[in-house]
Amino acid sequence: MIRRLSVVLAVAFSYACGAAETPTGPPPAPAPSRADQAFMAVGYSCAFGTDDRRFSVHEIDLSTGAVRPAALATGSSLWAGVIDFGPHRPNGRLVYVARYPAGGRGNETLQIQSLDATGTLHAVGEMTMPAGRAFYPGRIDSAGRYMVVAGRLVNAADYTKEDPQISLHLLDANGVPRAASSTAAGLASVIDMVIAPNGRMVYAASTLSPPLAAYSVQPDTGTIQPIPGSPFAGSGRGSFTMAIHPSGRFLYTADYNNDRPNQVVWLHQIDGTTGEPRFAGGFRGDSAGYMAIEPSGRYLYLATWTGQIWAYTIDGGSGALAPLPGYPIAAAWQAADSATIDATGRYLYVTAQPSQGSRTPANTPIHAYRIDSATGTLSAVAGFPMNPSTEACAAIAVASR
Repeated sequence: MIRRLSVVLAVAFSYACGAAETPTGPPPAPAPSRADQAFMAVGYSCAFGTDDRRFSVHEIDLSTGAVRPAALATGSSLWAGVIDFGPHRPNGRLVYVARYPAGGRGNETLQIQSLDATGTLHAVGEMTMPAGRAFYPGRIDSAGRYMVVAGRLVNAADYTKEDPQISLHLLDANGVPRAASSTAAGLASVIDMVIAPNGRMVYAASTLSPPLAAYSVQPDTGTIQPIPGSPFAGSGRGSFTMAIHPSGRFLYTADYNNDRPNQVVWLHQIDGTTGEPRFAGGFRGDSAGYMAIEPSGRYLYLATWTGQIWAYTIDGGSGALAPLPGYPIAAAWQAADSATIDATGRYLYVTAQPSQGSRTPANTPIHAYRIDSATGTLSAVAGFPMNPSTEACAAIAVASR
């Protein structure tokens, strides 16, 4: 499992560090992006074995699923990855991206960029993270009120992670995060986080045990604190990725250990009063991987490390999963690196390696599938797989909103 962890820490949702750079650029022109436009942000690795990470943003054609090619973001500092999209604002959709100078982990900046109607980026602001801490992952509240990030002190000599924390940062009127208004003790080795749809709970997953923590949030005051009983034993096993149901009632985690095919996806039913995630059992899958839930909450998809896509129906009462007839299906790749569904629920996008450990800048594209809204079944989108970058960089993580 150590080899897989090294891949996970490289994805574009991961932490990054950066020397502060003064935002430049005119206000969005010809006009800010519209609320009905859909965008995809792609994280890349451009030189394996180095910290050369970049990103690009692409508009999604919602009639076909195609994405517009775009140049990779460059600069005097390296773009380490997309933290998250923010909600649409008057100055356009915002994207939050981490930066760091080569070899400069522990000196982080977060860049906030707005998108105009053509998908072009315009600098809005930045936040300098506390020195000496590495941050991964980060998430933006869907209402645009705050950002949460998992951080830890970094020993520059051996990259030992210490003093894990979850910090909450209120966003100003322009969507720029302020200094942390509140912090709470975090799990060791946090690998993923999700925010409840109402913004009042944050859940964090760890590859170690205990695998799950839950935090209550007061968005108005900017406070975050663990709920009673947190962290939780859950399945008793390390988690890898998380997905929360649009209703906020069910939380799913994918097993990190990858040795129990009958119990790969774990269900936690969320107490509507306390927010406690109560373990409710596991469901079959071929291996661990990346999960995405279709926005209506009827279907969950798992892109695995063994070249399969599992599709499940979600019971609206219990959250229980049932594989769709004919699933899993074999994919044209071997090891998934990330998965996302666009905000309309029409398309599933997956980045993946042709085989385990074979990822190179030339062979790691994006795969796209159209979701049948009536049945949940998938069909390949024409023109994929493809790498939307204009350079020989491997697409290793994808997000959309």
